[in-house]
Amino acid sequence: MRKAMYAFAVAALIYLVTMLIIAVAGPAQMPTHAGLRGGVDAWGSKGRFLLNSTYAVVIAAFLLILAANVRRFPASIVNTPHRDYWLTEEHRPRFDRLVASMMIGIAALQLLLFSAINIAGMWVRHESWYYPTALVLFFLGLASVIGSTVVRLYREPGARRT
Repeated sequence: MRKAMYAFAVAALIYLVTMLIIAVAGPAQMPTHAGLRGGVDAWGSKGRFLLNSTYAVVIAAFLLILAANVRRFPASIVNTPHRDYWLTEEHRPRFDRLVASMMIGIAALQLLLFSAINIAGMWVRHESWYYPTALVLFFLGLASVIGSTVVRLYREPGARRT
């Protein structure tokens, strides 16, 4: 879980730096929406752009609160591979750490996505390739974070039996 927290701290720092740069040096008009082809199709004030970007903080805070409280989730609402293994008293702490790390990783990824959007708003706002590329990278990262957790949840019982 430490690696996930370090990744989150780095992502939060990058996000904060991009927000500060925009607040201090951003142009008056910023892109507020990009269409499916990646081109900007709506513009707004810098204030509105910064306000929209703060959604990242709300989402990250929500995911961090969930991660901090995974151990409080009752077993009756947990759906996981190998339930009989992971939800025992012996293995539940490891399960909680895996799920919490995944949530923290997702929070870090979405902060990086919003940082990429901030960068686009400042420097590459007329480049139609940028937004789709940022989204593809985000979804690849998301698949990696979630996929690696699911693989661990499936493999752990077999690793313990040998």
